[in-house]
Amino acid sequence: MHTIPNRAYSGLCIALLSLAQTGHCATVNLQNATATYSQTASGDFSVGRASDGILNDNLGWAIQDGITNQTAAWETTQDVGFASGSRLTFNLYQYANYWGYTETLGRFRISITTDNRSQFADGLATGGNVTANWIVLNPDSYLAQNGTTLAKLGDNSILASGATPITDVYTVSALTFLTGISGVRL
Repeated sequence: MHTIPNRAYSGLCIALLSLAQTGHCATVNLQNATATYSQTASGDFSVGRASDGILNDNLGWAIQDGITNQTAAWETTQDVGFASGSRLTFNLYQYANYWGYTETLGRFRISITTDNRSQFADGLATGGNVTANWIVLNPDSYLAQNGTTLAKLGDNSILASGATPITDVYTVSALTFLTGISGVRL
């Protein structure tokens, strides 16, 4: 018997745009991918696969069917945020075709922290430390490129539902006035 994974996503990319300097945009690099659970029974679907920059290897962070409500966290490689305000744009690459099954990311919420990097994201794929003072972002823009329906819920989470294309890219943006952002949680 093989395990059918609940494919989460294969890539995470964050761009930062200063509101005062609308032409200033930077890619935010991530490190120390950490999760409360990663599926590894039928292949390496550990959380580090979601931010390794490889989008075409059919590997990404996965959570096995029947296991729910898992958390992933990353440290930013440098402090992020402009005092004049920042627009954070997250691109989540969904590659959902595995053994003929197609699925969506489901319900997810994006948070940020300014905590010291030594206090969270220890790099463990399962049982990792994702504890920090997280601030939930309030997405003001969210869309999927290939037909998945994204809807913002009352707790600022996003529900991906409806069509389940083999691939999709979810783009979620939110405004923040925080500076010194040191981590991201999904």
